[in-house]
Amino acid sequence: MQGLPPVFRLASFVLVIAFHAFALAEDRETTTESTLDGTWRADVSHSQSINLSIKDSRIEMTAFAGEKQLPRWVGKLSISQDEPDQHMDWVELRSGNTKLPDNKCLFQLHGDVLLVIGGGPNQRPTRFFSGAGDDPKTLIFIRVTAKKKVAEQNAEPEVLTTGF
Repeated sequence: MQGLPPVFRLASFVLVIAFHAFALAEDRETTTESTLDGTWRADVSHSQSINLSIKDSRIEMTAFAGEKQLPRWVGKLSISQDEPDQHMDWVELRSGNTKLPDNKCLFQLHGDVLLVIGGGPNQRPTRFFSGAGDDPKTLIFIRVTAKKKVAEQNAEPEVLTTGF
């Protein structure tokens, strides 16, 4: 690249930056629905946990108290088109034959860590809370099966060549 005139070096640099910006923008569009699929676990105390399963906009939550499984609920996940990396709604929720209220949530996805706080059917939280008080609390979900491990299992083995 050193033998190229400065204008070509600049053009090459701009193309590389544009390619990376496009790749990041494309990743941003798929950051929510496709990467939320899977099973997530949140420990809410020493003896209580929640498993959250998401698959193709279907959501299922099962809570555990010690060894006892509590009644699970199922419903649909709806990602906001206006705030796709922040707002999700859990809708059409049911536990057995009982209809449950929708839950307007705020979320952040950080790799295999999913932060979720729900505000109920009428109000979406504007920030994440934890600690004492009656306000809703942030749940910290960890992906049960790391996405990259699933990708590694599905990948074809890499063939190494020595150049001989």
